[in-house]
Amino acid sequence: MQRLVAIAFVGLMVGGTMSAVGGEQKTITAGAAWVKLPTAGDAAAAFVTIDNPTMYDAYLVAASSDVATSVTFRQGASGQTAKEVAELVVPAYGALEMSPEGPHLWLSGLKKNLVAKETVTLQLTTDGNITLSLVAEVRQ
Repeated sequence: MQRLVAIAFVGLMVGGTMSAVGGEQKTITAGAAWVKLPTAGDAAAAFVTIDNPTMYDAYLVAASSDVATSVTFRQGASGQTAKEVAELVVPAYGALEMSPEGPHLWLSGLKKNLVAKETVTLQLTTDGNITLSLVAEVRQ
């Protein structure tokens, strides 16, 4: 029995070492970011795609932007009818694709008028304290 346990232990150690040496650490990434040009007022919706290749769900728990005093998470059609939520889930081995009809970021208290084709900076923070910084283009 002790020999079987020892063989299993050695097998786990060799397998773990090979995967650590041969594989890269997978991390959450963000891209395809854009901000919808606001028609009026001091708020705008922003959309990002978050890829999560890890084996655990990730939760977006905070967001900020250089052009807004506040950035919140919303579910539902963008605009005033969407409901604010405390976090957004990025599923394990999956992605969260924000869209005008689904989850998105709500930038309120805009510090300036946004212009089509200009860029703004967004920062998203996960429950694992990972900060994702990206540039989003303002679009019609």
